[in-house]
Amino acid sequence: MNTTTEAKKEATANPLDLTGRVAWEGNCLKIVNKSARERIQRARMSPSTSQSLESGSCATKWAVGYLLPRDESPLEPAPLGTDAHQLLEDLYTLAPSARTEAKFYELLDQLTESKRESADLDEEGLKTWRNSVLNKAWRISAMENPQQVIVYSNEIKLEEVMPAVKTAPKGIPFTGTADRVDVAVDDELGKLVRLILPADRADTYFGTVFGAEQSDGDMLTHLADDLYDALPRDPKELTQYLKELGINLNLIIIDYKTGASKYWKKHHEQIRLYALAFKERTGTLPKSGRVYYTTEGLIHDVGITQKQADTALVTMGASWKRHNRFIDNEEFPTKVTPLCGWCPLVNACPRAKEAGKEPRKAGLPTSEELIIPMFVHDEEAPTEDVTSDAEQPAITTEPQQVPVREGEAWVEPSRPSDQPELHVPVVRVPEPIEKPGQGSEAEQTTEELDVEEVTGQKIFVRRAHNGGMNTQTQPQEMAKAYKEAPQYSTFVPTHDGRTSQDVNPASFAMTAGFSLTTMAMKVLVKQDERITRQRVASLSGTFAHIINIAHDQWIPGQSHLREGEKMGFHSHSRLRGALIAVVDEFPFPLHGDLEQMNMWVAQTIKRVIFTIQSAEDLVKYGSGRNPWELLVETKQED
Repeated sequence: MNTTTEAKKEATANPLDLTGRVAWEGNCLKIVNKSARERIQRARMSPSTSQSLESGSCATKWAVGYLLPRDESPLEPAPLGTDAHQLLEDLYTLAPSARTEAKFYELLDQLTESKRESADLDEEGLKTWRNSVLNKAWRISAMENPQQVIVYSNEIKLEEVMPAVKTAPKGIPFTGTADRVDVAVDDELGKLVRLILPADRADTYFGTVFGAEQSDGDMLTHLADDLYDALPRDPKELTQYLKELGINLNLIIIDYKTGASKYWKKHHEQIRLYALAFKERTGTLPKSGRVYYTTEGLIHDVGITQKQADTALVTMGASWKRHNRFIDNEEFPTKVTPLCGWCPLVNACPRAKEAGKEPRKAGLPTSEELIIPMFVHDEEAPTEDVTSDAEQPAITTEPQQVPVREGEAWVEPSRPSDQPELHVPVVRVPEPIEKPGQGSEAEQTTEELDVEEVTGQKIFVRRAHNGGMNTQTQPQEMAKAYKEAPQYSTFVPTHDGRTSQDVNPASFAMTAGFSLTTMAMKVLVKQDERITRQRVASLSGTFAHIINIAHDQWIPGQSHLREGEKMGFHSHSRLRGALIAVVDEFPFPLHGDLEQMNMWVAQTIKRVIFTIQSAEDLVKYGSGRNPWELLVETKQED
């Protein structure tokens, strides 16, 4: 096809019309146009792109984002986050003593005038924009004292070739921007102070900042000002200058996040990748990082070791390898995920339609607007491996919460200081998962939510693709058809046909009860714990709680039934089998604390759900062509 003709067609056609650019082929989105391929192909891998191309994500959603128009309103979360980042960058570029509350609002006024001149918003919209940006940035003064921060550099653009790893033997061309790099106040900084400041001036900081049990705040501000004046502000010049002096400062990678902290695991990996790229540039690996959730007023401390950074790099290498393979094959696998409802292709994607996915965001294009043709082949197109991170999930602990200074965030002068919404908690630690038997997870709505998330009282897991296959909904119908059979009656029928609360000893539900109880006893024996009625009840209740949550996600239509009734279904038996396999590999932490138990329950639910989804995928999609070949590839990526 003539590329000039393609370009003219794309320039004049409806931008949502993807005809001639892509087509559905089996479970993939096929690229059929050279210019479309060029728009999608990345020269460098960023942390966000890496996460979008991980094995558990939908590559089609990522690819089509470069083909559809991005007409985002200034009031959308992403542009607002960018503007809040700009405000904080402007603040921390100033000399430390100038980072005052008044200056903060002066910078916000300047940013507001710039937005007004762009004519993107009317006055009402501009007011909404200003309040939104303010809400995403103003808590910074409660998270730290900006005047006491020693900044190495703001907005460091990192474009490096990362080291070779087993998933990327030729290295990874990396791109990313570290929002801020700070200097830790320690002995190494003290050496620098002795070298570059006059002796009498340097002496004033020893005993007040260095060597003091707690640094004097005013003196720390003076020190930050002195270093701001004495050191080069260009990061390249500063790096070279420090090398010449033989100083190896302890640096802290800072990243601002204006969204929710629930995705902290991904953000921690991003910090470590920035640190590794920084090492490629300077030769020094920062020893720590921090994620500032500025809307929530929350700080996460991120440990950085060479091993942790290398692990993150291996994951990115696997994504880079997938990117190159997808580009070479000119096709991107489609995968059902909890984010389908927000994907611009949800109304046109065959797999989303098959899974019963509905739009969760207003204004998404219709299938008629997108116009993506479908090609049907006798043989199903090769698909991306559906192995997700949940196959071999690592039990991770909650992120460390960094204590923040006491004080209130800056309040805009025009706002009453007694407004409750202006006095928010500075640090919020996620509530622990309730003990088994005390929560109400089974009564909560089963929306599509992020499988990685474990917060508050709800355990977020994915619903099965099709809401439960026919073979899994049959037991309830079978129980109605054969209700006279004792094994299908969980409770003993009365003379009027209703059931009493007396358990039927011949029922499948009692079989489930015996199975969970004996399973609990085996766990206690294996871990040399004394068997008591309370311990058996608590542990078997924990196992029942896990299966009940998984069951409601697998077959949402039965969530209204009593737990005892669900224990009589064949689906409960399948879930028990999955749970037994998980417990054998990942024993319950009987000797751990409550936090470890909470984490084990959450991880086990995810593992059971993963087993369900894998079994359903096998039944629905079959084995595929030469599936063992994928094992070689995924083994290389591990």
